Amino acid sequence: MKLLKIFSLAIIISFISGFVFTSVQALTLDNDALANVLIEFETDKINAKSLNIEEPDVLPGQFKYNWQIFKENAGLFFTFDKENKIAKLEEIANRRLLEAKQLAELGTANAANHVEEALKRYEEVRQKINLRLETNPELKERLQAKFDSNQLKHQQILSAIIEKLRNKLPEDKLNNLANIKKDDALRWYNANQDKIQTRLETAIDNNNVGSKFKQLKNITTLEELSDILPEEARDKIEAAKVRAEERLAEKLANITTEDKEKLEKYISNIKTSEIVKQKFISNLKDSPELSPVIKERIENIFNNYSNALRNKFENLDTTEQEKFLNQFEDKLRSHPANIQFLESLDTPANRIRIQNLLETQTEGIKARIQQTTDPVKLRVLEQNLQNNPVLKRQIQQRQTEVRQAPSLEV
Repeated sequence: MKLLKIFSLAIIISFISGFVFTSVQALTLDNDALANVLIEFETDKINAKSLNIEEPDVLPGQFKYNWQIFKENAGLFFTFDKENKIAKLEEIANRRLLEAKQLAELGTANAANHVEEALKRYEEVRQKINLRLETNPELKERLQAKFDSNQLKHQQILSAIIEKLRNKLPEDKLNNLANIKKDDALRWYNANQDKIQTRLETAIDNNNVGSKFKQLKNITTLEELSDILPEEARDKIEAAKVRAEERLAEKLANITTEDKEKLEKYISNIKTSEIVKQKFISNLKDSPELSPVIKERIENIFNNYSNALRNKFENLDTTEQEKFLNQFEDKLRSHPANIQFLESLDTPANRIRIQNLLETQTEGIKARIQQTTDPVKLRVLEQNLQNNPVLKRQIQQRQTEVRQAPSLEV
């Protein structure tokens, strides 16, 4: 009898040990996969090295910061060569940006309050650079490619700062940071509007070093720029996005099962607003540049993200829901994904507001349909708006117009 009990106990212990080992092993694999993604994400992270400067060792609000400013001003004063002076100004702008990034990452209320100070100084330096380049066309032509490459990085850092502080700063302070980001993008765009497509494509190519997912960050930045820059720039941004998607497709040509898992985790780590990320993933799943295997995976990511976003909205209080819905008020930022998302909401308290926002988004989509002459883009719009008979009918009418007038086709 004792032998039987001992034997039974041994079986139970073996079973439990095997179960625990398997669970720990699975957890280890999950942790390893996550660690690998974070390593790749860190590889693509913009830091002092990628901006060709030393990491800031003193921050706004700290005792030695005024001494740092004094040293920079003295260095500028004794730099007489025009190109070297602009190079020094660019270094200072990069330092201000990384100071703001470090402050945001500290996470304290005091540090967050100093972020705007650092970014205002950054903006002042960018204005000085812009003024010097405008008065020296030859120098501007020579340095433009470098500044264009850095601009993508700057916009990505600014996005990361804003998202890091989204729940830590009052709305007016966040709006100030968003305006600095917008003004910076517009200043860069206005430096040479006529060549914006070439400038963006060159910047995309120059920012192609890193992990196989690197272009996802660049594409996200282009999505942000399409919301910031004037409407006449959108076709040029769209062309640059195609270039970035081509580069991404090259890197993901032989995607593995592990890479598919990494893809979703990498996208979740990209810092941008929720509405931009939803648009970014939606556009990516429809990209003709990517393989069907990748697009299928991205469609799953899009569905998961949309569901998570809807769950988040439904768990917000009334005030926070109102604030969240403000993102959909601009018809120039309309997108089929926005309409799908708004239609999926079921909150009686905001029903009228949601209906009004749907009308706003619909007006924006109608204008976009009439401006579209590419049959492929019209087909994608039709696929994404299958459940909207009004817009679907307008798309079909536009498709007929394009077919009957071959000169309209891209």
